[in-house]
Amino acid sequence: MCGIFVSYGPDVNFFKNKKLTNMLYHRGPDNQENHKINDELIFGHTRLSIIDLNKTSNQPFKDGYSIILFNGMIYNFMEIKKQLTSKYNFKTNSDTEVISAAYKNWGESCFEHLNGMFSIVIYDIKKKKIIIARDRLGIKPLYFRKIKKNYYFSSEIKPLLKLASYSQDLNTVYNYFKYSFYENKNDTFFKEIKQILPGHYYTLKNNKFTSIKNYWKLEDKLKATKKIFSINEAKEIFKEEFERIKKYYLRSDKEIGLLYSSGLDSNFILNLFNQEKNNISLLLTFGFKAKNIEDEIGYLQNNSIKNFNYKFSIDELLTNAQNVQLEQEMPWGGPNVFFQGALLQKAKKLDHRVVLSADGADEIFGGYDKYLNINKISSNYINQAIDGTVPFNKSLFKNEFFFKKKIDLKLPFKNKFDNARYLDISFSKLPRNFRFSDRYSMNKSVELRYPFLDHILIENSFRLEKKLMINKTENKIMLRKFFNNKTKKRHINSPQTQWFYETKLKKIMSDISKESPIFDIVLDKKKTKNYFDYFYKKKRNNSFKMWQIYNYDLWLKTFF
Repeated sequence: MCGIFVSYGPDVNFFKNKKLTNMLYHRGPDNQENHKINDELIFGHTRLSIIDLNKTSNQPFKDGYSIILFNGMIYNFMEIKKQLTSKYNFKTNSDTEVISAAYKNWGESCFEHLNGMFSIVIYDIKKKKIIIARDRLGIKPLYFRKIKKNYYFSSEIKPLLKLASYSQDLNTVYNYFKYSFYENKNDTFFKEIKQILPGHYYTLKNNKFTSIKNYWKLEDKLKATKKIFSINEAKEIFKEEFERIKKYYLRSDKEIGLLYSSGLDSNFILNLFNQEKNNISLLLTFGFKAKNIEDEIGYLQNNSIKNFNYKFSIDELLTNAQNVQLEQEMPWGGPNVFFQGALLQKAKKLDHRVVLSADGADEIFGGYDKYLNINKISSNYINQAIDGTVPFNKSLFKNEFFFKKKIDLKLPFKNKFDNARYLDISFSKLPRNFRFSDRYSMNKSVELRYPFLDHILIENSFRLEKKLMINKTENKIMLRKFFNNKTKKRHINSPQTQWFYETKLKKIMSDISKESPIFDIVLDKKKTKNYFDYFYKKKRNNSFKMWQIYNYDLWLKTFF
């Protein structure tokens, strides 16, 4: 994992590039470099060393044909290296050099060969052009800002905000409150900041984008494939896939930990990866102090592996909220974001710079109750929580605050079950979680990996008939065919709702209702106050709208 900052255009400055690259130090504390490629192009990089710790693998990486900046992990780099050994003179053991070799051999089609999470910037020395790519799902971020004729690219938003004044993207804010949606396509919560699209590569030459191409679309990959109806056929396919994933995701020159819970998903990963030996050597679990709410800690299985678990309090959340907001840069998803980040801080202290997450199994293999009874797929679908509940749905907007631009939901499949999973994976749930997790992991200088979110595994999961995934009595059926610890799905609720009923947060919300920048442009003060009264009087069990208001206030006060 690393940090990237690039300045490109007729009026760029090396010392400014260096200063802004240094703002990404936490993403790569092991090495920082800034190179002036030519009068119009400067590459900045901060490196977190995970594969090939030797300084010869530092970046920018040059091979005489191209200059590479890379943030991420190429899981199949050893297979590509073996394939290209006769065509390229390898000098390191890094996955970065494999990108250079792949580009030299395959050109811009090289991204189709890469299995991993990545943001990549390539300068083609001979053709004098820049190619920028992002992984298929958008696990690793890359943002950009255009100022006059200059372009600036960054792994995070804060350096780009230092370049000039900025403002809210009010359409994104509208969608956030209207549909519980975060960033949409290339937009962000900042009007001036855009993001490279997942599964795309962009070409720049002569101070402009000359092309934008989509190299991976899930729906296109499935057009020529047939559905799998047989459980035995499915088991053969996924047995091979799980073995490949184990081989890929264990590749590391640093120790590996696991975000661990009592459920099936993380226990599946633990069992798969530690079958022969303890490749995973640290388990990390959060709990919380809240009345009448269970957490994971009481259900953990006994393991001989070193483990760390901790119960967080509302005081810790409120004390750290400002720092989390700075880290997250845009509105974030509630207390769990803080909890996970704190666990990764502990992983760093225990010298585990790679941590696995079991996120994605519910979306890939059908783990949510909401998948059982899907009436209609519409913009309201993305408003739903995983238990099917929705936030308060009456408008809190000022009467004059209205946007006609609605979210465009393109549904590529013929059945509602696959479309629901597609939206969660490609459009709403996972994309927002990737942004949260990138910030809370990289802020701690820890690489977070998602074994269930391998793109080939995802493609194969869409070949499965629904009956092989979920029914009224069982979920994630395919996973349980390989590892069944008799664990039924327990949706451990966040303490968020309970904490909103506690005195400290009630006081904060009362203060917000009296005076807050949320009322300057977007929200109506009277409507919001009435909603607060309704929430506390009716004892609502879905507090996401409360969180949105709290978080929006915090975001505005932090960045504006």
